[in-house]
This record gives sequence, structure tokens and C-alpha cells, in this order.
Amino acid sequence: MKRQLLMRLVVIWLGALLATGTEASATGLTLAPVSPVSMEGGSPPVFTLPSVRANANGSGVLRLLNQNASAAQLTLSLTTSNGAASPVFTISEFSRQVTVGGAFEGEDGAKDIVINFSPPATGLHEAFLTVSRNNDPTNELRYRVQATGIAPRISVFTPSGTALVEGTSSIVTLPGTAVGSSATSRFLVVNTGDHPLAITGITTTAGSDFTVTEIPATIAARATGINGSALFSVNFTPSATGLRTTTLEILHDDSSKPPFVVPLSAAASGPRIVVRDPGSDIIAPNAGTPPEVNLGNVISSQAFTFTIENGGDRTLTLSSITTTGQHSSEFVVGGITAPATIAAASGETTHSRTFTITFTPGGSGQRTATLEIAHDDSDASPFLVN
Repeated sequence: MKRQLLMRLVVIWLGALLATGTEASATGLTLAPVSPVSMEGGSPPVFTLPSVRANANGSGVLRLLNQNASAAQLTLSLTTSNGAASPVFTISEFSRQVTVGGAFEGEDGAKDIVINFSPPATGLHEAFLTVSRNNDPTNELRYRVQATGIAPRISVFTPSGTALVEGTSSIVTLPGTAVGSSATSRFLVVNTGDHPLAITGITTTAGSDFTVTEIPATIAARATGINGSALFSVNFTPSATGLRTTTLEILHDDSSKPPFVVPLSAAASGPRIVVRDPGSDIIAPNAGTPPEVNLGNVISSQAFTFTIENGGDRTLTLSSITTTGQHSSEFVVGGITAPATIAAASGETTHSRTFTITFTPGGSGQRTATLEIAHDDSDASPFLVN
């Protein structure tokens, strides 16, 4: 009998020791963190819950321990610094008042309490947790509970390193290239936030000369002072010469910024063929109905000079100059051997070459043939001249 009483006194004494370190002691009661919740000493002690994305929900578990021999009737509350109920940290209705079994009741001597954390914004949030026994303010435990609201933060940089403005930005000019080739420009997406950033889509205007490749799905959060980042590529493959445009749109899950809408442009270079008749007038190409050049009345053999100019910024290649049709044998091309090239324009200087059509009539009346000039100007069809 005396031994049992002595053991009971020892258990009660150990429970009192375990309850030390809190701001207000509740004899024989302690509160311990369950990983990944952590605890730091202080007055009051501080429990730190896992970080949660802003406007999302998370939780952490604390374990109530009752080293007393008898069960404890406990009331739990979470309040702000001014005593109002915390809107950020909450306890479910069924856990606000609990009974924790005594030390001689096996596993019932401990009970897990779930603390819910719903941050409305990024940054550190805190509340005060009070655990009282039988609603007795002199017999309670008091703690501080804290956790951080986190979120991704997107920034986008052009190939030249300029930061884009969220929403609709000013036009970005990319390096150009020749028709028939491609130029690739790489944009940098940076996540300065402490939550992974999701890229939900990067597109350009359908049917444009610009396409997007290497689109990242997720960009890591900032860690140990280093921002998460990823590159994506915009490929420019011009289908015609001149200034080409599109709109780049970047969709993401950073709720603090709208999608990025970026006008893009790039110059497509290439040769530009201009053909002049013997009177130096420009012959307007027409793929449907070839224009007519009237060489006038010819009695005997006569040569007529045509001029081909290159007004583009790439070398023009003439692959063939031929005549076809009913009287094609009477119209003979000379003065040039195909394939031939004409240098690109230099400043205001346009380079050109001439060739001749020698007409030797084989009979009286109207004589006709079709002149065909094959070239590599992608903006113009092969020249056909009647």
C-alpha cells in the first residue's frame, strides 16, 4: 500500500516537471509539436506550422499530453493579439473542448489537435493558443502559433535583358532573318516568390511567323537566396519579306499579376525583284494574267533591252530566263547566262542587270511569245510577260 502511494506521488511529481517552460503552468499537462511542426522556447513558447500558399489551406498537428492520473477536461482557443478569435488559425469545433485521459489510461493520455492555417496574404501570420483546464485561468497553458503565407512571383525578361511589364507591354523587336530560314530568341522567366510558379500557357498569334518552344511547366521557388528561373524560345520563320508581327501571351498562376501580353516584331529580309521594259517602265507582275509588253512594229531583226533590279537586302538569284509559246523561237534571250545573281541593295543604291530579247520575225502579222523569269524572291511569282 505504501509502495503504491509512493509510486503515485512520483508520477505526479514528474508530471509537474514536464509542465514547466510554459507561460502559465497547467500541472501535468504539456503540448508537443508533431513533425513538420517545430517548437522554440520562449515566453510563451512558439509553434511554427508549415508554410501555406496565400488563399489556400494547410494545417499542423500538436499533441496534448496529460501526465496526471485522472482525465483532464480542456478548452482550447486561438486568438489574435487583441483577444479576438483568430480568422487565420482555427481549430475544428470538435477539438475546442476535449477530454485527455490520464497517465494510467494508456494511449488515452495523449490527444492530437489539428491547427488549421488559411493565410489571406503572403508573409508571417500569428495567433495565441490557450489551453485551460476546467476553464480555470490559473490552470492553463499559453503558446504562440505562427506560419507563413507564401506565393509565386513572376518576372519576365526579353532576350536583351529588359523586364517586361505585366499586362500589355510595349512592342519587343526580335532579331530578323531571311525568308526561308529561322532565328531563335530566348526569354527568361524568373520566380522571386517562395512557392513554385506554374506556367499554364505561352502562345503566339495563330498563323503568324512566330512559334514558341521549350515552354516550362513549373518554375521552382526562390531558395537559399537564389530565384527559380527557366527559359523559353520564340522561333521566327518568316514566310515573306518585310516587318512581321505577332502577339506573345504568357499565362501563369501568380495571382498578383495579370497575364503578360507582348507585341513582337521582326524584320524578314530577302531579295526583291523589279523588272523594267525597254522603255524603263516597271512591269507589274500578275500571276493570273501576265502583263503584255508591245515591242512595236519590227521589219527585220531587232534587240530590245530589259532590266532586272534587286531592291531587297539579300542577293537575288535568277535561275532561268526563257521564252515559250507559239512564236517563241523568234524571241531569243541574250546578254545574260542563268543562273545569275544580283547583289542586294546598298543604302539607296539598287543593283541591276540587263538582258536582251532579240526579235527576228518569221512572218507577217502579230507575233507572240511568253517571257518567263524564274527567281528566288518569295514575295513574287515567276515573271510571265507576253
